[in-house]
Amino acid sequence: YALTQQLRAKGYDFDFISDHFIAESKVINGEINTPGNRYKTLIVPSCQYMPVETLQNIVKLIKAGGKVIFMDQFPQDVPGLGKLDQRRTELKQLIASLQVQSFGNDKVYPINNGKLIAGKNIDSLLAYCNLHQETLNANGLKFIRRKHAEGFHYFITNLQATAVNQWITLGVPAASIVLFNPLTGESGITKIRKQNNKTELFIQLKPGQSIIAKSYTNKVLTGNLFPKYRSEEHTSELQSRQ
Repeated sequence: YALTQQLRAKGYDFDFISDHFIAESKVINGEINTPGNRYKTLIVPSCQYMPVETLQNIVKLIKAGGKVIFMDQFPQDVPGLGKLDQRRTELKQLIASLQVQSFGNDKVYPINNGKLIAGKNIDSLLAYCNLHQETLNANGLKFIRRKHAEGFHYFITNLQATAVNQWITLGVPAASIVLFNPLTGESGITKIRKQNNKTELFIQLKPGQSIIAKSYTNKVLTGNLFPKYRSEEHTSELQSRQ
Protein backbone atom coordinates (compact mmCIF):
# COMPACT_ATOMS: atom_id res chain seq x y z
CA TYR A 1 0.00 0.00 0.00
CA ALA A 2 2.80 2.44 0.89
CA LEU A 3 4.43 1.87 -2.52
CA THR A 4 1.18 2.51 -4.41
CA GLN A 5 0.75 5.79 -2.53
CA GLN A 6 4.28 6.82 -3.52
CA LEU A 7 3.67 5.99 -7.16
CA ARG A 8 0.41 7.96 -7.30
CA ALA A 9 2.01 10.93 -5.56
CA LYS A 10 4.83 10.92 -8.11
CA GLY A 11 2.38 10.90 -11.04
CA TYR A 12 2.69 7.31 -12.25
CA ASP A 13 -0.32 5.37 -13.46
CA PHE A 14 -0.47 1.62 -12.86
CA ASP A 15 -2.66 -1.46 -12.62
CA PHE A 16 -2.47 -4.51 -10.38
CA ILE A 17 -1.72 -7.96 -11.81
CA SER A 18 -2.37 -11.48 -10.56
CA ASP A 19 -0.19 -14.59 -10.73
CA HIS A 20 -2.50 -15.92 -13.44
CA PHE A 21 -2.10 -12.86 -15.67
CA ILE A 22 1.66 -12.84 -15.16
CA ALA A 23 1.65 -16.37 -16.58
CA GLU A 24 -0.47 -15.17 -19.52
CA SER A 25 1.74 -12.16 -20.31
CA LYS A 26 4.25 -11.83 -23.13
CA VAL A 27 6.94 -9.30 -24.04
CA ILE A 28 6.53 -7.47 -27.35
CA ASN A 29 8.96 -4.71 -28.36
CA GLY A 30 10.27 -4.44 -24.81
CA GLU A 31 6.80 -3.99 -23.26
CA ILE A 32 4.95 -6.48 -21.08
CA ASN A 33 1.67 -7.34 -22.80
CA THR A 34 -1.17 -8.80 -20.74
CA PRO A 35 -4.34 -10.17 -22.38
CA GLY A 36 -5.83 -6.66 -22.10
CA ASN A 37 -3.07 -4.06 -22.02
CA ARG A 38 0.66 -3.34 -22.28
CA TYR A 39 3.08 -1.94 -19.74
CA LYS A 40 6.57 -0.50 -19.54
CA THR A 41 7.55 -2.44 -16.44
CA LEU A 42 6.42 -4.81 -13.72
CA ILE A 43 7.07 -3.79 -10.10
CA VAL A 44 7.33 -6.52 -7.46
CA PRO A 45 6.92 -4.89 -4.03
CA SER A 46 8.74 -6.26 -1.02
CA CYS A 47 6.97 -9.54 -0.25
CA GLN A 48 7.49 -12.53 2.01
CA TYR A 49 5.83 -15.27 -0.05
CA MET A 50 5.65 -16.07 -3.77
CA PRO A 51 4.88 -19.30 -5.64
CA VAL A 52 7.90 -20.69 -7.47
CA GLU A 53 5.86 -20.76 -10.68
CA THR A 54 5.18 -17.03 -10.46
CA LEU A 55 8.86 -16.18 -10.02
CA GLN A 56 9.69 -18.50 -12.91
CA ASN A 57 7.19 -16.67 -15.12
CA ILE A 58 8.60 -13.28 -14.07
CA VAL A 59 12.11 -14.43 -15.00
CA LYS A 60 10.76 -15.58 -18.38
CA LEU A 61 9.43 -12.07 -18.99
CA ILE A 62 12.83 -10.57 -18.17
CA LYS A 63 14.67 -12.99 -20.46
CA ALA A 64 12.22 -12.17 -23.26
CA GLY A 65 13.12 -8.47 -23.03
CA GLY A 66 10.94 -7.12 -20.23
CA LYS A 67 11.92 -4.78 -17.40
CA VAL A 68 11.06 -5.92 -13.87
CA ILE A 69 11.70 -4.01 -10.63
CA PHE A 70 12.18 -5.90 -7.37
CA MET A 71 11.80 -3.65 -4.34
CA ASP A 72 13.85 -4.21 -1.16
CA GLN A 73 14.25 -7.98 -1.42
CA PHE A 74 13.38 -11.17 -3.26
CA PRO A 75 10.52 -13.31 -1.91
CA GLN A 76 11.71 -15.10 1.19
CA ASP A 77 9.55 -18.22 1.07
CA VAL A 78 6.78 -20.11 -0.74
CA PRO A 79 3.13 -20.26 0.35
CA GLY A 80 1.45 -23.49 1.42
CA LEU A 81 2.77 -26.74 2.87
CA GLY A 82 2.60 -29.15 -0.07
CA LYS A 83 6.06 -30.34 -1.20
CA LEU A 84 7.42 -27.55 1.00
CA ASP A 85 11.09 -28.56 1.07
CA GLN A 86 11.19 -29.14 -2.69
CA ARG A 87 9.57 -25.80 -3.50
CA ARG A 88 11.77 -23.92 -1.06
CA THR A 89 14.85 -25.43 -2.70
CA GLU A 90 13.59 -24.48 -6.17
CA LEU A 91 12.92 -20.91 -5.03
CA LYS A 92 16.38 -20.51 -3.51
CA GLN A 93 18.07 -21.97 -6.59
CA LEU A 94 16.14 -19.68 -8.92
CA ILE A 95 16.98 -16.58 -6.85
CA ALA A 96 20.65 -17.60 -6.70
CA SER A 97 20.72 -17.95 -10.51
CA LEU A 98 19.74 -14.27 -10.87
CA GLN A 99 23.07 -13.24 -9.28
CA VAL A 100 21.77 -10.07 -7.66
CA GLN A 101 24.52 -9.01 -5.29
CA SER A 102 22.65 -6.62 -3.02
CA PHE A 103 19.53 -4.49 -2.70
CA GLY A 104 21.52 -1.81 -0.89
CA ASN A 105 22.55 -0.19 -4.18
CA ASP A 106 19.97 0.50 -6.90
CA LYS A 107 21.25 -1.38 -9.91
CA VAL A 108 20.28 -2.91 -13.26
CA TYR A 109 21.14 -6.56 -13.94
CA PRO A 110 20.87 -7.43 -17.66
CA ILE A 111 19.46 -10.91 -18.24
CA ASN A 112 19.31 -12.02 -21.86
CA ASN A 113 17.28 -9.29 -23.62
CA GLY A 114 15.73 -7.79 -20.51
CA LYS A 115 16.56 -6.04 -17.26
CA LEU A 116 16.15 -7.02 -13.64
CA ILE A 117 16.19 -3.80 -11.63
CA ALA A 118 16.80 -4.17 -7.89
CA GLY A 119 17.08 -1.72 -5.02
CA LYS A 120 15.27 0.37 -2.44
CA ASN A 121 14.80 3.84 -4.00
CA ILE A 122 11.76 3.82 -6.26
CA ASP A 123 12.77 7.07 -8.00
CA SER A 124 16.13 5.78 -9.20
CA LEU A 125 14.67 2.38 -10.09
CA LEU A 126 11.93 3.90 -12.26
CA ALA A 127 14.52 6.09 -14.00
CA TYR A 128 15.78 2.96 -15.76
CA CYS A 129 12.36 2.26 -17.31
CA ASN A 130 11.76 5.23 -19.66
CA LEU A 131 8.38 6.09 -18.12
CA HIS A 132 6.20 9.14 -18.71
CA GLN A 133 5.73 10.83 -15.35
CA GLU A 134 2.64 12.98 -14.90
CA THR A 135 2.23 16.09 -12.74
CA LEU A 136 -1.58 16.34 -12.84
CA ASN A 137 -1.77 15.34 -9.19
CA ALA A 138 0.15 18.51 -8.31
CA ASN A 139 -2.94 20.40 -9.52
CA GLY A 140 -5.20 18.30 -7.31
CA LEU A 141 -6.41 16.18 -10.25
CA LYS A 142 -6.77 12.41 -10.58
CA PHE A 143 -6.29 10.68 -13.93
CA ILE A 144 -6.12 7.46 -15.92
CA ARG A 145 -3.97 7.40 -19.07
CA ARG A 146 -4.20 4.83 -21.86
CA LYS A 147 -2.36 4.71 -25.17
CA HIS A 148 -4.16 4.59 -28.53
CA ALA A 149 -2.78 4.21 -32.05
CA GLU A 150 -1.98 7.91 -32.53
CA GLY A 151 -1.48 9.19 -29.01
CA PHE A 152 -3.10 8.87 -25.59
CA HIS A 153 -6.48 8.97 -23.88
CA TYR A 154 -6.76 10.73 -20.52
CA PHE A 155 -9.66 10.52 -18.11
CA ILE A 156 -9.17 13.51 -15.78
CA THR A 157 -11.32 14.25 -12.75
CA ASN A 158 -11.33 17.02 -10.18
CA LEU A 159 -12.13 15.55 -6.76
CA GLN A 160 -11.14 18.60 -4.74
CA ALA A 161 -13.42 21.32 -3.37
CA THR A 162 -12.08 24.10 -5.62
CA ALA A 163 -12.38 24.58 -9.37
CA VAL A 164 -9.46 24.15 -11.79
CA ASN A 165 -9.14 26.89 -14.40
CA GLN A 166 -5.54 26.82 -15.64
CA TRP A 167 -2.84 25.32 -17.82
CA ILE A 168 -1.75 21.81 -16.85
CA THR A 169 1.26 19.82 -18.03
CA LEU A 170 1.08 16.39 -19.65
CA GLY A 171 3.78 13.76 -19.34
CA VAL A 172 3.61 12.88 -23.05
CA PRO A 173 4.14 15.03 -26.15
CA ALA A 174 1.10 16.12 -28.19
CA ALA A 175 0.54 18.08 -31.41
CA SER A 176 -3.19 18.49 -30.74
CA ILE A 177 -5.76 17.48 -28.13
CA VAL A 178 -9.54 16.99 -28.30
CA LEU A 179 -11.67 17.28 -25.15
CA PHE A 180 -14.92 15.39 -24.54
CA ASN A 181 -17.45 16.13 -21.81
CA PRO A 182 -18.96 12.71 -21.00
CA LEU A 183 -22.10 14.22 -19.41
CA THR A 184 -23.08 16.92 -21.90
CA GLY A 185 -21.67 15.43 -25.10
CA GLU A 186 -19.71 18.62 -25.84
CA SER A 187 -16.41 18.14 -27.66
CA GLY A 188 -13.79 20.20 -29.41
CA ILE A 189 -10.11 20.99 -29.81
CA THR A 190 -8.45 22.59 -26.83
CA LYS A 191 -5.64 25.12 -26.77
CA ILE A 192 -2.16 23.74 -26.14
CA ARG A 193 1.27 25.26 -25.73
CA LYS A 194 4.86 24.13 -25.23
CA GLN A 195 6.73 24.98 -22.04
CA ASN A 196 10.20 23.54 -21.31
CA ASN A 197 9.66 20.92 -24.05
CA LYS A 198 6.45 19.79 -22.34
CA THR A 199 2.90 19.94 -23.69
CA GLU A 200 0.42 22.00 -21.68
CA LEU A 201 -3.34 22.21 -22.21
CA PHE A 202 -5.86 24.63 -20.80
CA ILE A 203 -8.50 22.93 -18.70
CA GLN A 204 -11.55 23.99 -16.69
CA LEU A 205 -13.11 21.62 -14.19
CA LYS A 206 -15.59 22.33 -11.44
CA PRO A 207 -15.40 20.32 -8.20
CA GLY A 208 -16.51 16.77 -8.97
CA GLN A 209 -16.35 17.29 -12.74
CA SER A 210 -14.52 15.02 -15.20
CA ILE A 211 -13.24 15.35 -18.75
CA ILE A 212 -11.80 13.03 -21.40
CA ALA A 213 -8.78 14.26 -23.38
CA LYS A 214 -7.60 12.51 -26.54
CA SER A 215 -4.10 13.55 -27.58
CA TYR A 216 -2.44 13.10 -30.97
CA THR A 217 1.33 12.85 -30.87
CA ASN A 218 2.02 14.04 -34.42
CA LYS A 219 -1.34 14.96 -36.01
CA VAL A 220 -2.42 18.62 -35.99
CA LEU A 221 -6.23 18.83 -35.99
CA THR A 222 -8.48 21.68 -37.07
CA GLY A 223 -12.09 22.28 -36.09
CA ASN A 224 -14.28 23.78 -33.42
CA LEU A 225 -12.71 24.72 -30.11
CA PHE A 226 -13.96 23.17 -26.90
CA PRO A 227 -16.31 25.66 -25.13
CA LYS A 228 -14.62 27.88 -22.57
CA TYR A 229 -16.58 28.97 -19.53
CA ARG A 230 -16.30 32.12 -17.47
CA SER A 231 -15.80 31.52 -13.80
CA GLU A 232 -18.43 33.30 -11.73
CA GLU A 233 -19.00 33.34 -8.01
CA HIS A 234 -22.55 33.36 -6.66
CA THR A 235 -23.25 33.09 -2.97
CA SER A 236 -26.51 32.82 -1.10
CA GLU A 237 -27.11 33.24 2.59
CA LEU A 238 -28.85 30.41 4.37
CA GLN A 239 -31.07 31.34 7.29
CA SER A 240 -32.54 28.90 9.71
CA ARG A 241 -36.29 28.82 10.28
CA GLN A 242 -37.40 29.39 13.86
